[in-house]
Amino acid sequence: MLHRCHLVRCLSLLAGLLVLLAPVVRGQALSVQAVYPAPHALAVAADDSVTVTFTEAVDPTSLTDHLVVKGAQSGCADGTVLYDAPTRTATFLPTCAFEEGETVTATVTTGVRSAGGGALSRPYTWQFTIDAPYGAGAFYEEVLENTSSTKRAAVSQASFIARPFAGDLNEDPLMDLVIVNRATDRLVVYLNEGAGSFVPFEIDAGPVTGVTGGDFDGDGDMDLVTYDALGQELRILQNTGGITFGVSEIVVTEPKPVDLAVNDFDGDGSQDLAVAAFGSDAVALHFNDGTGQFGVPVVVPVGRAPGAIVARDLNNDGALDLAVASQGERQIDILLNDGTGTFARVAAVGLSFVPGGLVAGDVFDGDGRADLLVSARDRGEVLGLRNTDAASPPTFVEVRVSYAEGAGGAQDLVLGDFGGPAFPFEVDGLPDLVSMHLGSRTLQARFNAAGATLTTGSVEAYETSVIPNGLISADLDGNGSLDIAVAGFSGEKMSLFFNVGGESGTLDVDPSEISFGEVCLGSASTRTVTIENISNQDIPVRVEVIGDAFEADFPDQTLQPGEVVTFPVTFRPGANGPAEGLVRIIAEKTTTWCGVETTQEIIYEIPLDGVGVGPLLSVAPDTVDMGQVLVPGGTSTGTFTLTNAGDLDAVVTAATLEDAGAPFRSLFSPPVPIAAGEQISLQVAFEPVDPGLYETSLNLNVSSVCPDTSLVVVLRGEALAREPDLQVASLSMLGDEGSELLVGDQRQFEALIRNEFQDVTQPFENHFELSHPDGSVRIVGQTTLNALAAGTSEMVRSDVVTFDVEGDYEVCVLADATDAIVEADETNNEQCMALQVRQPLPDLVAVQVALEPGQESRILVGEKRTVACTFENDGDLPAGGFDVALFRNETEVSRQRVDQLGVGASASTTFEVVFPERGSVVLRCLVDAGDGLAELREDNNEVLLSLLVEVSPELVVAPNPFTPNGDGINEPVRFKVREAGYQNAVLKIFNFEGRLLRTIDTLDGAGHLTWDGRDETGTDQPPGVYLYIVEDAGSVRASGYVTLAR
Repeated sequence: MLHRCHLVRCLSLLAGLLVLLAPVVRGQALSVQAVYPAPHALAVAADDSVTVTFTEAVDPTSLTDHLVVKGAQSGCADGTVLYDAPTRTATFLPTCAFEEGETVTATVTTGVRSAGGGALSRPYTWQFTIDAPYGAGAFYEEVLENTSSTKRAAVSQASFIARPFAGDLNEDPLMDLVIVNRATDRLVVYLNEGAGSFVPFEIDAGPVTGVTGGDFDGDGDMDLVTYDALGQELRILQNTGGITFGVSEIVVTEPKPVDLAVNDFDGDGSQDLAVAAFGSDAVALHFNDGTGQFGVPVVVPVGRAPGAIVARDLNNDGALDLAVASQGERQIDILLNDGTGTFARVAAVGLSFVPGGLVAGDVFDGDGRADLLVSARDRGEVLGLRNTDAASPPTFVEVRVSYAEGAGGAQDLVLGDFGGPAFPFEVDGLPDLVSMHLGSRTLQARFNAAGATLTTGSVEAYETSVIPNGLISADLDGNGSLDIAVAGFSGEKMSLFFNVGGESGTLDVDPSEISFGEVCLGSASTRTVTIENISNQDIPVRVEVIGDAFEADFPDQTLQPGEVVTFPVTFRPGANGPAEGLVRIIAEKTTTWCGVETTQEIIYEIPLDGVGVGPLLSVAPDTVDMGQVLVPGGTSTGTFTLTNAGDLDAVVTAATLEDAGAPFRSLFSPPVPIAAGEQISLQVAFEPVDPGLYETSLNLNVSSVCPDTSLVVVLRGEALAREPDLQVASLSMLGDEGSELLVGDQRQFEALIRNEFQDVTQPFENHFELSHPDGSVRIVGQTTLNALAAGTSEMVRSDVVTFDVEGDYEVCVLADATDAIVEADETNNEQCMALQVRQPLPDLVAVQVALEPGQESRILVGEKRTVACTFENDGDLPAGGFDVALFRNETEVSRQRVDQLGVGASASTTFEVVFPERGSVVLRCLVDAGDGLAELREDNNEVLLSLLVEVSPELVVAPNPFTPNGDGINEPVRFKVREAGYQNAVLKIFNFEGRLLRTIDTLDGAGHLTWDGRDETGTDQPPGVYLYIVEDAGSVRASGYVTLAR
C-alpha cells in the first residue's frame, strides 16, 4: 500500500555538483521568489508538478520533509523533489495524481536552508485548484440512506450548517463520504466502490453535529475531526488503516463550535484547526504539533455569533488568512496571518443579511486574488466580495448574485468547475457556483461561463429529495467531472447529484436490459447483445449468465479498440410464471495509479426477464345437468365457466358433441376468445323431442400460441311427457302492504292459481293456512275451482284475518290441497308469506354527529369545537324522558335531557368539546343513554364521527425577528409548544456568551411560552441573536436562535 507524505530524495547528481560550484550570497535573507502553480490558480492538471524558486541557492538536502503538499480530499502527497541549482528551483513531482476539483495546499517550511546555512525567513504557503476536465453541468439525483441505523435520540432543531466530508479514506483513490447522523450521534461512512456505488458503515462519535477531515498525523491516511455545536469539544478520529477509526484525542475548544477550517496556519507542514465558536464570539486556533496532537486554543475575538469560517491567502503574502461570517453582527471579519499562525483582525465587511455559508477563490476575474462569496440565509441572494488589491487589509467590492423569487434563503454554497447548462458542454476552468436553498429544497447551479460572470450566467434549479443541510463537491463516480453531495437535515439520508458528461468508459453495451415477454414451455426466444470497445486499449472480455432459464453464447475474447461484437442470449422457460436473470459482461482494463500498473474489472450488467407460459385452462362444472323438461316443446339451458389462469390469450376454436344425435346444442359460435386471467360463461341448450334420459360429452378445442388443448364437458338432461301443472303464481296481502303489522291489525290475502300444459276438468280445492306464533295452524280460507283450462289463471281470496298477539306468522296458499289432480310437477303447488306482528313502540334513531358549520375542520391539540347531535323518532309512539350523551373516545363529555319527541319528529343537541391530546378521536352520540325506553330497535341509538387531532410538525417560533418595544406589533416571540405536542415544556434563553438569561415554564392562554426580551430581573436585552433551548420532560426537544430587534 502506498503511503503519502514521505518524500523521496531523488536529487540529480548534476544538480548536486552545481550547488557546490554556485557562489554563496552572504547577508541576504533566504525567501521564496516564485511558485508554480500560481497562488489561487484554477484548472491545474491533476498530475502537474509543483515548483518553488528561491532568492538564493539552497541546500538540496534541506528540501526533504520541508516542501509539503497536501490535497484537501487526498491528503499528504508522496513524491520526488528535484533541485535545479542554476535556477534555484525545487520541483516536486507527485507520485500519484491529485483528485479532480480538490484544493491543494503547498507549504515551504522554515526547515529549508540556504547553501550558506541560513534559514528561510518565514514559511510560505499557497493554494491552487485541480482541474475537473469533464462535466456537462447537468445533474441527476440518487439518494443514499443508511437503513441499518437505529434512532437513539431526538434530532436537535438547531439550524447550523452541517456539511458532509469527501475524501479518500482507504487510498483506492475513490472519493468516500462521511456524514453526521444527528439522530444517533454517529458518523456514517459511505465507502466508494466505484461508478457512484457506496457501502455504509457507522462510527460511534459521541455528541456530534459536524465533521471534516485532514491528515493530522502525517501518515498518509485521511483522519477525521468532529465537533458538537451544543458543547465545546472536538474529537480527533485517527485513521489507523483498513478504515479503522479511533478517538485519539478530545480537544477542548471554545463553546458551541459550528464550523472548522483545516489547514497549515503556522507553516510547519502539519494541518491545524481554526474553529468558529458560535458561543464565545471568537475563533479558536488549535495548532498541530506534527503528530496529530493539538494544543490549547489561541483565541482571536470576532463579531458576535460566528457561524462560518474559510481559510485563504487574502493578501497574497504566502500565509493563509481567515474570513469569518458573524451572524450576530451581520459582517465578515478579516483575520490576517503573519505567516507564523499569529492572526490580527484587520477589517470587518458589513452585511445587510444574516450570513450562512462562506467560500473563497479566484471567482470573478481570474486576477490571482482570492474573492469571497457569502450566502444570505434570510433571502435568495449570494453576496460576492471581489478582492481588488490583495492589500493588508484587502479591499472588497460587492457583487450581488440574486436568484428567482421563491428560491428561498441561500443556506450553503460551493465552488467548482461543473461545466455548463447545455449538454455536451466543455468545462472552461472557471469556478461555477452551486447554492443550497432550504425554503424551496433546491440546489441552484449558476454557471460562470466565458463572457459572463456569476451575476449574469445561466441558472439551473434542482429539487432535492432530502431537507438540505450542507453540501460539498467532489468527483464521486470517478468520471472526471465534479458531482455534489447534499447532507440531509437529520443525517439519515444524503442526496448525490451526479454530473453527466464525464469521461467515456470502456465498453458500450446495447441493450441495457432485455425482456423476452411470454415464451411457451418447451420453446425458446433469442435476443442479440452488441459490445463495442470504446477505449484506447485491448480489453479482455468474458460473459457470465445468472438464472437457470437463460443462456448466452460468448467465448472469452479480447476486443481491440473500436471492435464491435455481438452474441445471442436465449430464454428457455422450464416452468410457468415469471423468470429473472442477469447477463454480466466483465471487462478487464489496465490502469496505472501512483506508478503501479493494475488490472481493474469493470462489470456491465444487463437485467433479463421473461415469462414461461403454457396451457392453464379449466372448465367448471365438468357436468352440466339440464334438469327435466316436458315434451313436446320443452327446452332448458345450462351454463359452464371456462377459466384461463395462464399468461396467454386463447381461443375456443371448435365445440363438437361426442354423440351427434343427442338433443343438445351449444349456444355459442366459435371462435370464442378468452384472454389471460379471464373467465367466460358459455351456454348449451337441451331440446328433446321424445321422453327419455339423455347424456353425452361436449368436446372443446382451445388454441393459443402454445400447442392446442382439449376440454370435455358432460351434458345430461331428462324429457318427461306433459301432465297438467297447477301452480301458485303469486301470493299477496291486501291493504297497506308497505306498513308493518301491529297487534290488532286485520288483513286479507289473495293468490293467483295458474294451470300449465293440460286442462283440468274436475274440481280441486285451494286452501289458505295461517301458522300462529305458538305453532298452531288453522285454515283461514277455502275455495273450490271446478275446472281450469291450460294457460289460464284464477284468483282466490282468504278470509279476513285478525292478528291478536305479537310474534311470527306465516300465511300459505295450497293449490289442489287434497291432491285430487295428477300433475307434471307437484312441487310448485304452494307459496308462503312470512309475517311479523309486533307491539307499537317508539324508535329513537341517532342520525348524525357533526361539527357545527363555520368551524375550522383542522383540529390542533388543546382546541375546542361545538358538536351537534341530530336524532329522530321513527317509531309508532311518542318518546319521552330520555338522555342524549356525547362521548370522546370512551370518556363522556356531557349529556342532556329530552322531555319528549313525537312520532316522525327530529331534534338536535349541541356540546362543547375540548381536544387535549393528539391522534385519532371518535365522537359518539348516544341517544337514550340510560336505556330508559323500550324501543322498536336498540341498534340505531348511536352515531360516530372520526376526527384527527394534530400537533404542529415542528416547534413554531414566531415572530422571528421580534421587536419588544411596546407597540404590540411583532411582540412578544411565541414558542407554540402545545401545538408541537410538548406536555411540560420549559424554555431557556441564552446570550452568545452562553449565559442563561431567562427560564420560562408558564403557558399563556393559547398554550404558548412567550419571551418579552427581558432577563430574569426584568432588564431589557440589547438587539442581537439569542440562543433558545426547549426542554420537555427533562429532554432537549428543540433549539435554535431568535433575533431581537428594537
